[in-house]
Amino acid sequence: MNTLALSKNGAAIRGNCLRLSRIRVGCGRRALATPTGGTLTGGGSSTPEVQALLRVLAAGRDVAEIGTALGEGAAALADTARSVETIEVDPGRAEIARQRLAGCANVEALQGDAYTLLRGRRPFGLVFADGGVADWEQILEMLEPCGLIVKDDLTPGRPIVGDPVREFLLCDPRVEAVEILTAPHSAAIVAVKR
Repeated sequence: MNTLALSKNGAAIRGNCLRLSRIRVGCGRRALATPTGGTLTGGGSSTPEVQALLRVLAAGRDVAEIGTALGEGAAALADTARSVETIEVDPGRAEIARQRLAGCANVEALQGDAYTLLRGRRPFGLVFADGGVADWEQILEMLEPCGLIVKDDLTPGRPIVGDPVREFLLCDPRVEAVEILTAPHSAAIVAVKR
């Protein structure tokens, strides 16, 4: 027998499978329906499941996002974060993100090299490493004690050895981390600085 229950956030849970019946998109943005009934993030790289994870982890924190893309992840972070500093290297994407995030009072959207622009800024409670090749040493320096790192867009089931992201986040003794499925074919790693 397949049972159906609703969680507090309106997600329908059927057996082991979670189906989102209501997707929130940050700063008042609306999700776009696809012909198959799914959602698009309007061109951003963060899926609705990752956006939900980011909202939970960002609550009350100062956040840095490396790789803004079109701003959907930053908008999700802004829903609960104290502040969000998001950086996109591509000028065209950065301009689209600035326009999209204009209604988010707690977001500063910057264009350029994230590591240069974030150097010397506040320690962050969360760094969302969402674009390009991450410099894990610099990210660790940006974090406050017990700060979080989130890295998404991973293929589940890959070995740790030979994967520089997994090797650092899952094996470095300075962090404690877990890899979680965000969708059947996508994973994220959430790590905390020791």
